[in-house]
This record gives sequence, structure tokens and C-alpha cells, in this order.
Amino acid sequence: HPDDALSRRAWVLGRMAKLGMIDPVEAESAAGRALKLSPERPAADPAGDVLDAVHRELTSRGWEPQPGVSAGKVFTSIDLRLQQVARKALATTLSALERDRPSRKPLEGAVLVLRPATGEMVALVGSREGTAGRFNRALDARRQPGSAFKPFVALGAIAQLGMAPSSMLDDAPLDLPLPSGTWRPRNHDGTFRGPISLRKVLEDSVNVPMVRLGLQLGPAPLAKLAGRIGFSNNLPQTPSLALGSGSVSLLELATAYGTLVNLGVRQDARMVRAVVFPGDAREHGLASLAPGERVVDPADAWLVLDALSGVVERGTGRALAPLVGTTRVAAKTGTSQEGRDAWFVLGTGSAVVVVWVGRDDNKPAQLWGASAALPVVARMLQEAGDLLLDPLPAAPPGVVRVRLDPARGCVLSRRASGGVLEVFRTGEEPEPCSSVRSFWRRLWRKDDSR
Repeated sequence: HPDDALSRRAWVLGRMAKLGMIDPVEAESAAGRALKLSPERPAADPAGDVLDAVHRELTSRGWEPQPGVSAGKVFTSIDLRLQQVARKALATTLSALERDRPSRKPLEGAVLVLRPATGEMVALVGSREGTAGRFNRALDARRQPGSAFKPFVALGAIAQLGMAPSSMLDDAPLDLPLPSGTWRPRNHDGTFRGPISLRKVLEDSVNVPMVRLGLQLGPAPLAKLAGRIGFSNNLPQTPSLALGSGSVSLLELATAYGTLVNLGVRQDARMVRAVVFPGDAREHGLASLAPGERVVDPADAWLVLDALSGVVERGTGRALAPLVGTTRVAAKTGTSQEGRDAWFVLGTGSAVVVVWVGRDDNKPAQLWGASAALPVVARMLQEAGDLLLDPLPAAPPGVVRVRLDPARGCVLSRRASGGVLEVFRTGEEPEPCSSVRSFWRRLWRKDDSR
């Protein structure tokens, strides 16, 4: 409305002249000038989130552009094709979710893909449209991961309690007295399954047995373990931590899953490979990054990965199975209370993909990991599966695979039919079924002799 703007300007200038704030001649001169429009706010830059991450890393590694120094080039680990695919997959999925339920608007999301062996980020999407010096959700957002945190409770159970994926847990009503009142954790479907294996708890994302497991570990040791593998050290030391009540970033979640895929070696995330100047190929002024650190026993990490491989095969991530084919991958869905946050994590032999979808105001949005975040990964696999799909690492030394009799929990002989394949730390597998039969035979003989 240029006419309204000119009229308002003339009134303000006249008023200022009348009050003696400016000279009448100055007011008349200013009123005669042509109207100039303020430059529009710059549109979101599709590469802004990557540039923001690069700048942060350069700063953290002690390098800042210097005035008067000729321009250099920053080489990064970003894969341009994967970056474009990730951004398109996120934007397409968010639009579809909003069309399906308009009350969800406005949705946002973020995607982070890293190579677990090196920690290098190969795709980073901080919003559906990119950024222009704005909030970078891939780095800045801290949200509750929900069930995406459960694998790390399982890791604690395997590493510290001597459990295995086949260990049986109790899915029954649980009342926990807390200062705020009694907490009764529930499963997503409102039912209880009775005895259930740790493997099945992860595949179907069952809540109550995981809370019991977290109590066995203790909230403080669980938080300490989480800090070692990639999370910050300010997670709440409460029973609900086992269900992912602590706020985390995408970067932390990707680092932690990367530690699992890397069989216990933590690699901190990075993106910048080098800064070079014309005619000089040397890297300039960058502080070196810490090498990978072993923080978890490789056998323990692999047992968790093996359990997570069933999430796509028959669990909450099975919608991804046709796109994965025969490639063995690990995955986990995550959903926070009232569908505020939806997560999906895919781990392969060469990549960890983390997707978050939600609202910036943290209002309930009726989102679920399997239907809101998983589709982003599905679209990425359709367009760039060759950049993501590699089989998980083979079992390291210290792991044994046996055939169990599920009814008796003993190891069947190699010649026996039936049973289920299960994995254990070497030396911790159950006794052979032949030993179990021998025990009962000896017992009955003793009874017969009386």
C-alpha cells in the first residue's frame, strides 16, 4: 500500500516539524523523496543448514575467516545427491501428513545421515525448507526420543546384567510410587503380554517390560551409559528415562546409534574435511578431532544390533522390509507422549539415518514413528538406496549362535530339527537339551529306587 505509506510518512514528518524535532525545510525535503521499499527477508537457503553446521564446526576447531585473506575452499563430507534426496523426502512426507490431518499444521522435521565408521555427516537437513541463519533442528532441537531410546536400555541389560536377546522379561501391570503420585506405565495398545523376550520387546516396542529393565539397571547407571555412547550428561535420572523421557538432539541420537553399528567404537560427528587456499593443498588451521574411542564391548553392541534387525523383519518397522530386501539392517521407531514427536532410525553397515517429525511448539500432533518418520526413510531408500544399504557387520569374536528349544530354553543338538536360532555371548549360552534330559532321567531313577 504505497499511497498509505506516503500519507503516513507525510503526517509523521509534519508532526515532527510542528514539535520542533526537525527543521520544516528538512521535513519538506524528506516528504518529496521517492518511496523506497525495504529489502525482503532472505528466503530460506536450501544449503543454509549445511553451511550453518560447517561454520559451527570450523569455529569449534579454531578456524575463523580472517580479513584480507584470500578466499579458501572448505571441503566437506556432504553427499550432494543424498542431501537433495533427504530434503525432498522430508518435505514430501510433511506435506502428506498435513493433508491427511490439517490440525497437525505446521509440521517440521529434520534428517541426519552419518557414516558410523568415521562419524562423517553425509546429509543434514535442518528444516523442510532449509535455513537462513535460523533454528537448525538437526543440531539445535532437543526432543524426547520415546522408544528410540530403548535399544540403549537393552545394551545396559546385556552389558551389565548379563542378559541376551532371548532373556525373558515380565509384561504385567506395574505401579511405581513417585513424589508426584503413582505412575502406571502402559503399552501402546493397552494390553499386557505376560512373559516376553527382550528381542520381542524391541521389535514390538513394548513399554512396561522396558521400564522394569530400567529399574533393574538403575536410572543413574543408565544415564551414565548413555553419556558414554553419545548422549549429553544431563538426562533425567528417573524411571521414565527407560522410555525416552530425556530430551536429546538428532546429532546425539545418530552418534549413539553409530556407536552400536560401529560395534562399540564412538566416533563424534564431523563434516569438514579440509580448508585449502588457491595454490596450496595443505589443510589450514584446523584442530584435529579425537580418534574413535571404544566405549562398549563389540559383542554387547552386536547383540543389540541383532535384536534390532527384527524391527524391519517383523516389528514396528516392517513397512520398510520391501525396500530393504535381503539386506540385514537394524531399525527402531520412536514416539513421544500424545504423538508430539515421531522418530525413525535406520542403521546399516555404512550409514545411520535419523529422522524426526513434530511441531516446533511441542503441541500434540498425533504422530507415530512408523507412519510419520519411517516414510521419510522409505522415500530416501527409493531414490538413493545404493548410498545407504549395506549389511550390518558380521558377529565379532565372543558371540555364538545356537538353536534353542523355546519351550525348555535349552540348546538343541545340531542334528535336531525345529527350534529357533538365538545369539549369546560365548560361554553364556544355555545348557544342551541332552544335559537337561540327563538331569531328569537321573532324578526319576532316584525316585524309582525309593
